[in-house]
Amino acid sequence: MLAVQLGMANQYIRDLSENVKRGNRAKLEKGEWPNHAPLGYANDRNTKTLVIDPKTAPLVRRIFELYNSGQYSMQGVANQLYAEGFRTSKGTKILKSRIEKTLKNPFYFGLMERDGKLYSGKHKPLISKATFNKAQEVLTGTSRPQEQKLFFPLRGLLTCASCSCMYTASLKKGHEYYYCTNGKSVCEAHSRYLRSEPATVLVADALGAVRFDEEIIAIMHDAARERSADSFAYTDTIKARLEAELDALERQEMAAFEDSSSGLLRRELYERKMEEIKRKRTMLQYDLNNLRRQDGLATLEPTREKFEQASTARIRFIDSKPPQQRVIASEVLWNLALLDGKTEDVRYKSYYEVMAKAPKKGDLATMLRDLDSNQDKRLQRALSYH
Repeated sequence: MLAVQLGMANQYIRDLSENVKRGNRAKLEKGEWPNHAPLGYANDRNTKTLVIDPKTAPLVRRIFELYNSGQYSMQGVANQLYAEGFRTSKGTKILKSRIEKTLKNPFYFGLMERDGKLYSGKHKPLISKATFNKAQEVLTGTSRPQEQKLFFPLRGLLTCASCSCMYTASLKKGHEYYYCTNGKSVCEAHSRYLRSEPATVLVADALGAVRFDEEIIAIMHDAARERSADSFAYTDTIKARLEAELDALERQEMAAFEDSSSGLLRRELYERKMEEIKRKRTMLQYDLNNLRRQDGLATLEPTREKFEQASTARIRFIDSKPPQQRVIASEVLWNLALLDGKTEDVRYKSYYEVMAKAPKKGDLATMLRDLDSNQDKRLQRALSYH
């Protein structure tokens, strides 16, 4: 009788475990998270949902921001967060393992992972998918950022216009100096040193070249709203491509099923193939759902934010400490080519290049003077393009 009772107890435990797992899978398939909220979120007991935790959400965003800059190792991120005042609930430094777990978790851009499977979540993302992908590129990159005893914020941003080699930096007699590495052994400017103070001014001036007047940004925003209201061609193209990829996955699924039924594909290979297809389908469906929620103005606000971010880059750079200066400058610049202590050429990133070349002289009233209404609209479209 004791053996029978023990067997019944064990069976009850197994059934209970299976029921719990089944319930968790059902919640995941509905887009709900069945466990304790991850860092950056909190469990709402009233609605049984996840909400963004205002205390820890900035920490998660800052982890991705620091690591994606490429200037910090995971331990460096932990040290920088501690210096900025971020602490655990016990008041201690955030562990490197916690940072790594955060960087690898797709939960923060909207997908939930459990037992190797991905589920689309209903919770509000803390970061964009592009930000998460950037972190994975840094994680899997061949070059890993190394902790530096001396931090030079402009190292990697300055190049020599004479030989195209990068500038390096060193500390001499209490002052920071930047100079050409002379990697090609042909540079005559190699022995000319540039103090950090004038180098910082050159970078600040380069950042100032992308500044737009707030009134012009508002005009561009309003003009873009009018022009983009009925423009969905680009969105339709992406939507068609995603749907075509989903159809292709369905054909792959049918082919794998036929091969398995006819004995051409072993069961373990079939299950592995089906799991891979399901994972890809989840990612594609996530992108497609996001696209369907967008309209022709979906990218307008982020674009305006980029203009405003560029317009304040110089001020933020000047007012920040060296580690943050590096992050701000790297958002806008690829590098500056220097010759004899002066800027010879500036390379901006993507759309910041367009901003730097766009005309900015004069105020809005001057730019619109003597223009009739049609010319006014053409000017607005031109400004919106820039």
